[in-house]
Amino acid sequence: MSDQSRRRFPVGDPRKSAEQYHQDMFQRRQTHTVSLRKERKEERLWRRRRQPPHSTSDRVVTVDELLQQYNLFLDNPHEIEKLKELQTSMAIDSASTHQFLQQLIDNPDLETRNRLLIASLRKILEENSGTMDDKGKASFKVLMEVTFFSLNVPKPSADDYYGMPALRWSDIVQEDELLINLLVDWLRVPSANEESVGYVCIIVGNLLHDSARLIPFLTSAWGAIVKQLPFSSYLCATLIREDSTHLGASFLYDLTPEKIATLLRESSTAEEASFILEGLSRREEEAVQILCGSLELMYAIVAVLEESMTSSNTQVLGPLLRATRNIFKQSQHAKGLLLHPSFLPIISSIMEQGTELDSLEVATALLTWNGTLGNDEIGTLLVQTLLPVLVRIITSSSASFPWKRDAAWAVCCSLHHDWSIEHHAVSPQAKGISVTWLSNQLSVPQSDFVRSLTDLLTSPDMEAVIPALQILDVLLRTIQATQQIFESAGGVDRLDMICERGGEGSLSDFASLLAADLLDDLFEADIEEDSIILPCRGENEFAFGVMEPQKAFDFGVGNQPGPGRGRGLTIPAWMQQSKR
Repeated sequence: MSDQSRRRFPVGDPRKSAEQYHQDMFQRRQTHTVSLRKERKEERLWRRRRQPPHSTSDRVVTVDELLQQYNLFLDNPHEIEKLKELQTSMAIDSASTHQFLQQLIDNPDLETRNRLLIASLRKILEENSGTMDDKGKASFKVLMEVTFFSLNVPKPSADDYYGMPALRWSDIVQEDELLINLLVDWLRVPSANEESVGYVCIIVGNLLHDSARLIPFLTSAWGAIVKQLPFSSYLCATLIREDSTHLGASFLYDLTPEKIATLLRESSTAEEASFILEGLSRREEEAVQILCGSLELMYAIVAVLEESMTSSNTQVLGPLLRATRNIFKQSQHAKGLLLHPSFLPIISSIMEQGTELDSLEVATALLTWNGTLGNDEIGTLLVQTLLPVLVRIITSSSASFPWKRDAAWAVCCSLHHDWSIEHHAVSPQAKGISVTWLSNQLSVPQSDFVRSLTDLLTSPDMEAVIPALQILDVLLRTIQATQQIFESAGGVDRLDMICERGGEGSLSDFASLLAADLLDDLFEADIEEDSIILPCRGENEFAFGVMEPQKAFDFGVGNQPGPGRGRGLTIPAWMQQSKR
């Protein structure tokens, strides 16, 4: 999903019921949260960490030397020493290796030779399938270099497909079905060497990142792959993330929540386990319910969240926070995780640190989850724990704009089920927990909070304007003192500016309607023709009333009302023309 995609609000009539409106809004937000903006960045880092280790030697290997050794091996594929020399040279200098592999794949005259390289490596691995020796290790390492190189090569552009797309190393490797079947069969051997299983999982995982053609081969061997844990944890995580055709529950028959909890507790596999959880938690509700049904897994999540927060292990913390967000979004059976005594304090501490933006999305999911269930006891706990932190983020002078925007979204979601968007009034069925807290127990002065929200109204990003406007809608209608603060901060003029932005899209249309209603109900209703109480001079005497205007030339166009403020007032003709 594109980084420029709008994430949060549905297209359509914004004046629908509060419940349906919020569900649409959060669904759109959740769908786009799996965007390249954050997760693809995590993926790239994850891939790079699986690059084969390179020597720290000061020796430099040139591309010509690598090409010479490459040709020597292909001319004598049975001489294993030639392969070892090639593998050693490739491991010494990663920059030269990258350039060397690029030249091989860019030269169409070498296509046959490149295929011969893959076939020769396959024959060496076939000789001792399931075991590991020097020949097999050298073959695996060369394959790792080749498949890892494929991850860093840009995909062919759309223009390339008007002709014949350029061939890539991953295409050559995957076209050799004998090699693919050999690698998959290697995972089925119970007595396979642990080192060889690790090599196979990295090679197949690299190819899987680059193409979905391997998915049928791997899903047929899923049970065998799970039996190779923890050595196959990287491959398990990659397959779950890349396979969008199979149900998440089908993976959990073999990879049980208890096995995931064990992987999560081990520092060597915690990163892969967090990616496994993230992938499964955004599948169908049945898969998420299976995860939530394991208290062992829920407690492991809390323990690893705390450990990752303390050690600043963002490689584990990021995907684990996204998995937690998905769990509360997808299932109503996550109460066991929420009621853990350390869970909410940990989430609050992560938000306070200001390093993981995903923590604000967890807060949004938590407040929405409880709003759907309507549990007053849990709602009070959430408000008392999360809202003070969210308010401090919004009012902080050091918080960045994305943090303030997402914090405003979380507060907006906490108010949503207390507030009727359609009628702009506190719902009589709602307990008003969030509204009560904002009224009486603000941890910062109300003036700072209102002014910070007012500042967000000038943002060009409607995703920041709308939550700030909805929060202000609640505050201005329920807390009388906030109206004066809002006016002194220039809020009325900013509402006018939002009204003028109507017509730019569905988000701006909704914001302009909400701003217009605020103007009509709270600020324009007080304005009367107060000139009727001022004395004025008539022809013969002083009187109280409106002075009669002097008669002027009649152009015969009738009365032309001004633009006014608020919703439904006439717009001048020149503005109407500009909007057509």
